[in-house]
Amino acid sequence: MSYSEILKVFEAELESGKLQVIDFTFYTKSREYLSKLLKKASEASSDVEKSLYLKEAKLVSTLLEKIFLLRMSKILDMLFRGEVEKAEKNLAKEEVEFMKYLSNFLERLRTVESSKTVKPPGKLMGLLVRFKKPYSRLILENGSVMGPFHTGDIAYLPRKNAVELSKNDIVDIIA
Repeated sequence: MSYSEILKVFEAELESGKLQVIDFTFYTKSREYLSKLLKKASEASSDVEKSLYLKEAKLVSTLLEKIFLLRMSKILDMLFRGEVEKAEKNLAKEEVEFMKYLSNFLERLRTVESSKTVKPPGKLMGLLVRFKKPYSRLILENGSVMGPFHTGDIAYLPRKNAVELSKNDIVDIIA
């Protein structure tokens, strides 16, 4: 692995709205590369050389974080649309682990034990909405604040607020 290979993956993820195919061992190899940079920095014969290795290591670390977050955003979007099967063949080992964890968590949310089932109130207290445009914040009747919201955000809002925002064409009511 090299800096240019990592940068190439980052640029590909930035340029495409779709999840790109990466090597299953991408993050493992990248971490090995980071370790080599740090070792070279510790063995450097001058402060300038040491500084260069440390700066490259910091850049690589930042790129890896951004790559992971970009890819997670795309993966979560695929999960939301029910396209998980399409994503799995393009994932690195750590991303597969994250997907398994997330899938297990979502399964626990779907599973309700009969003894713990709570009857919903006669009238639902809130509505699920998707924001059509940014909205700075929402002050609720009890004084608490929700937001800010960005275009595409999904939120569970008190019914009164959801209806008002819908009338003003700021949200779409989902459920």
